[in-house]
Amino acid sequence: MYNELAAQVSLTPDDTKSLYLQRAAASIRWEEDVNRKKAFSQIAVAEATEKVIRRAEIQEGRELNKTEIIVSRNGQVTVRKKCFGKALDDAAPFQITSSRIFSNMKQPEKRALCIVYVVDGREDFLVILMSQIGGKKALEKFTQAGLSFGYGSKKEKEVREELLNTLVRISAGEDLPESPGWYRTDKGELGFAFPEDMTWEKLEENA
Repeated sequence: MYNELAAQVSLTPDDTKSLYLQRAAASIRWEEDVNRKKAFSQIAVAEATEKVIRRAEIQEGRELNKTEIIVSRNGQVTVRKKCFGKALDDAAPFQITSSRIFSNMKQPEKRALCIVYVVDGREDFLVILMSQIGGKKALEKFTQAGLSFGYGSKKEKEVREELLNTLVRISAGEDLPESPGWYRTDKGELGFAFPEDMTWEKLEENA
């Protein structure tokens, strides 16, 4: 049949050349289309793989990038960030020379964290009720006292909370008489608090 059609159709050299070029162009377009689809497929696979790797790296970073607050014996406060086995230390622009958790002798459930600090060469103290720790009011007291790590708001909040948790963990406890006058300890011993002595009432006034 091909021979019959060829016999019926007389092709000039130009016609033959044109048909050849058309077939060649079609073949090139088909090959380019195949290569394009293959390339798109490879890009899609690469992007999907990159997303999986990125998610894994973020998760790993969250697990390894931990912040620890260290309060040394001389009062230096250090923010230690651990990331992939490396420790990066930032010294806070203030010192905490002592901290203690006081309890009301009559009502032991009433407790407060007392922090003695130095900032800009000035020594002062800060009293935070244990019921306030973990809330906004406790963090605001840092601002009022001028105690700032110098971070952005989110990071500042995180390190302040971590500092409070550290101080609660390392601070020794002490019972206070509720008010001046005679009192009895939990061991049954009798004591007397003078007006100039520290009492729970006096401590609570500064909370």
